Amino acid sequence: MPFRWVTEDEAYGQSKSWRHRLEGADIFHVSATRRNDTAVTCRRMDHRINELIANLPRK
Repeated sequence: MPFRWVTEDEAYGQSKSWRHRLEGADIFHVSATRRNDTAVTCRRMDHRINELIANLPRK
């Protein structure tokens, strides 16, 4: 069944290989994860989630 987007609970959200596969297939996704988990940014750098959120502009 073809699909364009996925939502994930924390169990799948922590799977970096699954997130990488979704991104490689150009599938939009929203992932729940722990605040101390890491994510790779568009600059190919691994950052902690809570640090990325803290650095977002207020708007």
